[in-house]
Amino acid sequence: MRVQWLRCFGWWLLVYSLFGMSVVWGADEYIIQHIFKLGRKDVFDAVFSPDNRFIITLSGTHKLEVWNAQTGRPAKAFSTGEHRAISLLSHPRDPVILTGGKDHTIHLWDVNRGQKKGVLRGHIGSVNALAINADGRLLISGSDDGAILVWDLEKLVLSSTIQKAHQGPVLGVAIHPNSRILASGGSDSKVRLWNTETGKLLIELREHAGEVNTVRFHPNGILLGSASRDKTIKIWNWQQKLAEQTLTGHENKVNDISFHQNGAVLLSGSVDGSIRLWDLKDGKLIDQLKSVSGPVEHVHFDGSGKHIIAAMHKGAAQTWELGESAFVAALEGHDRAITSLDFTKNGRYILSASMDKTIRVWNIERQNLAKTYDAGNHRIQELRVSPDSRSFATAGADGKVMVWDTQTGQPTLSLQRHRGKVNTLDYHPSEPVLVSGGADRQWVLWDLDQSRVILAKPAHDDQVTTVRFSPDGQRFATGSADKSIRMWSYPDGRQLYTLSGHRQTIQSLDFSPDSSRLASASSDTTLRVWDSPSSGEGRLRRLLTGHSFIVNGVFFADNGRTLVSTSRDKTIRLWDVDQGLQLRVLSGESAPISTSGIRPDGKLIAAGTLKPELVLLNFPLHAIELKRRQRQSQSSSGGRQTSAAGNGVSGNTLWGTSPPAVPDEPEEDLPPAFVVDESDLEEVFDPEPEEQIYAVVQVDDTEKRREAIQNEMNELMKRKRFCQQAEDLQRLTFDGLQLSPQDQTMYDALLKLAIVRQDFNLIFLATKIGQWADFQEQLYDYSNALDLQQQFRYWVDEVFDQSDIRQGHEVSILLSGCDSDQDFAMPDNLRWIDLPQEFIRKVIATPYFIDFRDFQGLDEAEFTNRLFTQIQDALKRKDPHPKNRIPLVPEIQTPPLATGKVMLDFAHTQLWGDPTQVPFQLRRGAEPWHSYLSDFDKAKTLLLPTGQYYLRLNNTIRRAFLVETDQELQVRGVDLQ
Repeated sequence: MRVQWLRCFGWWLLVYSLFGMSVVWGADEYIIQHIFKLGRKDVFDAVFSPDNRFIITLSGTHKLEVWNAQTGRPAKAFSTGEHRAISLLSHPRDPVILTGGKDHTIHLWDVNRGQKKGVLRGHIGSVNALAINADGRLLISGSDDGAILVWDLEKLVLSSTIQKAHQGPVLGVAIHPNSRILASGGSDSKVRLWNTETGKLLIELREHAGEVNTVRFHPNGILLGSASRDKTIKIWNWQQKLAEQTLTGHENKVNDISFHQNGAVLLSGSVDGSIRLWDLKDGKLIDQLKSVSGPVEHVHFDGSGKHIIAAMHKGAAQTWELGESAFVAALEGHDRAITSLDFTKNGRYILSASMDKTIRVWNIERQNLAKTYDAGNHRIQELRVSPDSRSFATAGADGKVMVWDTQTGQPTLSLQRHRGKVNTLDYHPSEPVLVSGGADRQWVLWDLDQSRVILAKPAHDDQVTTVRFSPDGQRFATGSADKSIRMWSYPDGRQLYTLSGHRQTIQSLDFSPDSSRLASASSDTTLRVWDSPSSGEGRLRRLLTGHSFIVNGVFFADNGRTLVSTSRDKTIRLWDVDQGLQLRVLSGESAPISTSGIRPDGKLIAAGTLKPELVLLNFPLHAIELKRRQRQSQSSSGGRQTSAAGNGVSGNTLWGTSPPAVPDEPEEDLPPAFVVDESDLEEVFDPEPEEQIYAVVQVDDTEKRREAIQNEMNELMKRKRFCQQAEDLQRLTFDGLQLSPQDQTMYDALLKLAIVRQDFNLIFLATKIGQWADFQEQLYDYSNALDLQQQFRYWVDEVFDQSDIRQGHEVSILLSGCDSDQDFAMPDNLRWIDLPQEFIRKVIATPYFIDFRDFQGLDEAEFTNRLFTQIQDALKRKDPHPKNRIPLVPEIQTPPLATGKVMLDFAHTQLWGDPTQVPFQLRRGAEPWHSYLSDFDKAKTLLLPTGQYYLRLNNTIRRAFLVETDQELQVRGVDLQ
């Protein structure tokens, strides 16, 4: 017992000497700041630049992207190409990124030019882990080959090699602060420490029960942290070979850890979708970050410890910022999601409506439930409190507008005029009048004293989703699912003008206190601020972007100087109306926000969630005033300046040569060098078209054209009049495929066009390629991703799968053309043609890579010749077609290619996992490998250009064979074993 007590006492002394402080949490918290969408593939890593001004991400497409850390906007991007980078590291001093790749090499990239700066070769497996010392001279790399290599980065040479460092892949490496010791973790569940210069094994630590994914040295070097597949984190006193702490709580493997610069806090990320903060003094959980969007691959503190970044499995990276918590209270009582809420005008109570069919009254001062009313079958879509707070009105899915007594909760009026669901309503600010809007596309003005309709008008081409009176009572605005906002005069209901620009449903509207501006929130993830005069035309003043999902609430605050927005992305954000800049992310909730409101005095924000929970937050007036003064100070000093330490940014570099010192002063006292203004993007990023980079600062003509095509396509697809609008469909489809070859809607449109024109060749191309494209839900509301994927899979799996043909069945398809319906037998050429996966990837990834107009209206022979010629050409060249290229007409004849058939039978081939479809590769002569999948009967017949072919399975060449003109060759599974 005495030995154990001494050990614990020694541990306490060690921690106290290291940290010299206790962790105080609660006043500040990490609040989600930005979400970076990187596609559907996993994100390998995301790191801060050494000066914390920029963020670098590495996505599953092996592309490096650079983002402005303060604004969240993209700056540069470049592909790692054949290197296929999977691990990422930022140089501590220079504007250089280091990546480890699947090609067994390490690449150094000049960030400012987007060019490769050097290549390090030595591994014989994928490079999984990288670590660099503080001065940037020493690099450590770990690989699937089980080896650890030590590199001299000044000379770009290999210094030493540790072969068979682990039995299996090396998954994590770290360098001790003195650079003389390195640590490694591997798939063999071991943590090992090595002499950097000699490669001698110093210590082996064996307490983990699963692969060790990450190792990290504590800033003082006395402790070592390791994270494992066994769901634990261990803090080692490595010199004594003791695991002094084992941190448990994650429910799945822990992928990464990061020590705070003060050494008192540890950050961890797990596949269970959680990010946790641990107090290392007592090993207890401090906090768990909110709004984590999925399994976590990597987590990092920035150099100041005030920001956290995480790379997610599901195509995103996220950042959190340490800020003063605005949280006041969480009120629980509803059983289901909260659909609407509003404050009484004295600000003492909140009324909330829920899908649990109740209305609840909350006492804000006491933070408790005051009353509960039963709404019955009147499913409430929106609730609004009257100007005198004596009553409140509700819009119901039952087609009724109900008015209730606030004190008793009894309905006093039941008003019905709408045909269908009532979505929205609002009180006139000074008269006993209510306006409502519904699914029947009309608005209705109600006289509440006489319980009658004053006026009703059809307002939009789709349902009315939101309506608001101006504070002066002279106008009201309506928003609709038709993406438009319309302004109406009161009381005559005359339409004044229409505001257009949103790309999805309008979710919320609010007027500024002086009625001169209107703010709108939309499902397209954006906010817009409009000049809204009482006569003439309204115009767009600001476009605000930053939310990553549906924005369902917007309110003016701070006398109209600030906008508050709430979103289904779980965040509440504050915006400067005049400058159009995001001031702060106020909160990141644990569940999507369904409704929101602001107290009449503007000092308290309420948000209802799907959880269900009613969250109260203080409006941080002091904090945003500091932010405004900071920006004004920067503006008056002429923008960016160089600090005394020489860490400013100049020219077209992304960051300086050394990281800035971390200031301890309040934010308002920071020198301008630490502030990134919107103008930075224009000054820092000088587009260089001859290199593989881009500057995404302003929307160019191509982007405007793409947006216009996508908007028009969405409307056309919703109308479903493909025969009547075949010409428009053709124009939009072919133009859209050239600009956005990854957009699945364009292939859906190509399929519709091919069906009405009964062109089986285009059906083949649309479905074979379209199944791999992405449906962009933020752009289109005519369909959804699941339905489209099922449609493409039907054609690929049921129509173009050859299994039925091999069983002697005839495939016949009824195509509904514009003139008549007609049964088509499967064309002979399409029975046996398939597209290599490499070809499909190139087509989807590169605008103008092929022109689908080349393949319309062709006979079988010409289609086959053109397609094979196109495949061969595409896999040899890297550049797309010129934009001014003229498409081939059907009359042009492509030189004929000699072809033959090969029938591959894998039914008896032994393959790991026994897949239903067998992946295999073919290569003709010295040409590139082509990847295919067998049909569901584990066989495949392919029409191929003649020549000598090699067949590869599981990366092993199994057979060579000759395809001759007009001959059929059978290669059965028995030959492949």
